[in-house]
Parts: sequence; C-alpha cells; structure tokens
Amino acid sequence: MFSVTSQHHQFSIGPFSLRSLSQRMEDGRYRASVAIRSGQGSATTGRLIRFDERFDSDHAAHDYARDQGLDWARAGCRPDAFSC
Repeated sequence: MFSVTSQHHQFSIGPFSLRSLSQRMEDGRYRASVAIRSGQGSATTGRLIRFDERFDSDHAAHDYARDQGLDWARAGCRPDAFSC
C-alpha cells in the first residue's frame, strides 16, 4: 500500500509562508507535517517539519500541523535554525 499526502491550509505570518500537510499511513491513520518557507528567488529557504504523532483524520492532522507551524513562526525562529 502507498501513502498519499494532501496539502490543505496555506497561510502566512510575518516573513514565513506555511503549508500544512497530511499523509495517510498504511494503518489508515494520518501523520502531520508543516512546510515553512521564507525569502524570495535564490534567497528562498525552506524546511519541512514532520511530527511523530498519529491522527484519526486528515483534518485533525492538518489542524495540528497548522498550530505547530504558527507556534514556530510566532517564536521568531529562522528557517535555517536547526530547532527552536
């Protein structure tokens, strides 16, 4: 069986563009991720944060990813920082 990733919410906060992602796993549950980008052109920086938690629905995974991305951006983390 293969997994399918869905993109749901795209939003911006400050210099960051965030997109929540959800991936359906083989067990039928969902894993959340958030993609974070900043900059323009050749100075664009991006990162993908994947979370270990599993969720019963696509919607719940997207909500979690969105909330974690917003928390990350509000903390003022730089896209090139390893962790916050």
